[in-house]
Parts: sequence; C-alpha cells; structure tokens
Amino acid sequence: MAGKTLDSITSQDIAALGIPSEEAEKLHQTLLQIITSCGAATPQTWSRISKELLNPDLPYSLHQMMYYGCYSHFGPDPPAWLPDPENVMLTNVGQLLERRGKEFLGSRYKDPISSFSDFQKFSVSNPEVYWKTVLDELSISFSVPPQCVLYDNPSRENGLSYPGGQWLPGAFINPARNCLSVNDKRTLDDTVVIWHDEGDDGMPINRMTLEELRREVWYATFYLTTVLMVWKASKSGVFFVRSFFVALEAEGEVTLPSKIVWGSWPPTKVSFFCLGSNLGQILTMDQLKRGGWVLAGF
Repeated sequence: MAGKTLDSITSQDIAALGIPSEEAEKLHQTLLQIITSCGAATPQTWSRISKELLNPDLPYSLHQMMYYGCYSHFGPDPPAWLPDPENVMLTNVGQLLERRGKEFLGSRYKDPISSFSDFQKFSVSNPEVYWKTVLDELSISFSVPPQCVLYDNPSRENGLSYPGGQWLPGAFINPARNCLSVNDKRTLDDTVVIWHDEGDDGMPINRMTLEELRREVWYATFYLTTVLMVWKASKSGVFFVRSFFVALEAEGEVTLPSKIVWGSWPPTKVSFFCLGSNLGQILTMDQLKRGGWVLAGF
C-alpha cells in the first residue's frame, strides 16, 4: 500500500478520513511534534505514534496512513513488528553491539537496531573475528581448541569433503561440560531448563536451575555406571540386595567408586557419606548387626 511520508501528511489528509477538522488539526500537531523529536521514519517514531497519537476509536484508515507513512522507505512490505529499543538492549546481540559496535563497524555504528544489517554483513565477511567473539560471549570452552574458525580449502581426509569449508578444524568439545559448568555469566541458581508438561495447557510452567540439573545428571551418571554395571557378587551378573549382604558378611573387599564419588557433580555431603560407608563408619543395618545390636524387624 503506497502512501505519503509522515512529513508530507497534512491536517486536510487526516480530515479526509472522516475525522472532524478540529480533531484532525490536533492530531496533525501531535504528529509534527513526534517528527521533530524522532524524525519521520524511525522505530522510535512509530512507537510514539502508536502510544501518543493513535487509539482504537480512530478510523482504521488513519492507522494505515500513519503506519505506511512511517515505513514508506521499506517499500510495499513494511515490517510487521520491530522490537522496542529497551528490549533490544536486553538481548545478547544488543548488549554486544552496545559494548563493541564501534569496534566492529566504526563510524557506521548507530544503535543495535539500525546497525543490525551492517553487523550481519560484518559477520559474513569477518568470520574469524565474529565467531571468536560469539564463542567468548557464550563462554564455550574446548577440550582441544580449533586451529582456526573456518578452513576454506581443506584437503580430502578419510574420503570426506567439505564443500563450504571446514568449521573449527581440529576442535574437540564436551557439550555436557559446557552445559553444566558455572561461569561468570551463569550461577547455580540460574534457570537453565524450561518446559511444559504435555496434555494439560493449564498446568504451570516447569523450571529447573543449573544446580538441580547438575544433580539430576549426577543421579543418571551414578545409575549408568553402577546399577547397570556387571555385579560380580552374583553368578548372573545382576545386582541383588541379598548378594550384596552376602558379600559384606564374607568381609570381602568393597571398592569405593572413587571416580564417581569424587567427581565434580555429586554434592559434597554425598561424597563423604559414600566414603564413610566404605570405611565402615556409617551405622547401617549391616554394621549394627556385626556389632551385636539386634533391632526389631531385622
């Protein structure tokens, strides 16, 4: 829909939409004040027009005139939505551009919204700088760092080809470590997982902190490395409580699963409990029985 630019709209144009002349003049004066303050075609202009000039009681045709007038430079397909500048500053890209926009774009940098297209072009023409910056911003660490960000002409190794180049050649990364580690941008109390149970939209949103996620991962790791391992105390290799007590009664050697207990994920109190149990310092039922204590029901 083609239309006039905001600075060419007159009070007569507004009145022609069925608005009384006196009200049309007031609306036009408000429009001129906004244009003087923000310009004729900026995101701030439309934000103020939608808040200070337009309201549901005014004709839809006026809404269209203001909207297409503000975004006339976009051509026939103006944006359906532009983020609020304040919300833009809360995004990772917005904060990065505010800190280093002039470093990347020089004098071309204005603000995160106006300079976003230039920043996108910069990311394509300077992949080394851009992706190193992104990896640093996300606090991603490598077990083995890459030789470079993008290798344009990799040789055919093991029959593999890389038509678009090879990204991060030679790099090794531990995704679990990056997801579960605490860094300068993430604490144990931060929410890291948000989900909604299927089948009932009325149920509340579920949230899990990093500390809770680490605990769940440790439980799963412990199960996979202990419960599912081959249990040598039984002929079938399957763990049974009875076979465990038989092994204890025989005073066989019980090896502390040190790699699990002293790993980085178990809570400290769990680690020391396992250590104490292995040393026979925890008054579990079998220890009480060995000491001659008889408990009801045992």
